[in-house]
Amino acid sequence: MKFFKILFIFIISNIVIFSIIISTPFSAFCTDPRIIMGIDLFPSFLASDKKIRNKKDKNDKLNIILLYYKKRFQAEELSKKLMSVKKIRKIPINVIVENYKKIDKWNNEQLAGIFLTESLTDISFIIKFGIEKKVIVFSPFEGDVEKGMTTGFFISEKVIPYINKKTVNESNIIFKSFFLRISKIYE
Repeated sequence: MKFFKILFIFIISNIVIFSIIISTPFSAFCTDPRIIMGIDLFPSFLASDKKIRNKKDKNDKLNIILLYYKKRFQAEELSKKLMSVKKIRKIPINVIVENYKKIDKWNNEQLAGIFLTESLTDISFIIKFGIEKKVIVFSPFEGDVEKGMTTGFFISEKVIPYINKKTVNESNIIFKSFFLRISKIYE
């Protein structure tokens, strides 16, 4: 009888834990507010790229890569959030979740942008990849724009776009003038 009580308690506790996990909002899996703010801001960065229409793939979609290091589940949750946008400048989007070590497999594919979902110690090869592909690479992590990342955001009294001028020029990205006026430029 005691065994069945213990088994019953074990089963009920697992059901409760599973229910909590299933009903847990996205923010419980992604606790860094910079990442959440970044994924919300990223579409406006892409929309302000004057050449975004030239970055459609053969299916007339914008391929956007979310790069992760270890937290694939977090990147997948972010992809759902980004997919809710559906279109950028009336162009359908295609969101791809990819491990940062496999970014080279996208060398021959048309891309519209890349978003870092986790902080990486070495971002130089991602910066180089973005420059070669001529796409916006967005990092929500503090200090990455200064290291050469194309874009991010800056927090002062308000949140504003943060752009690395050198990387943008090397990537041949042209932003709309309004976007540049409201942005902080790192030179």
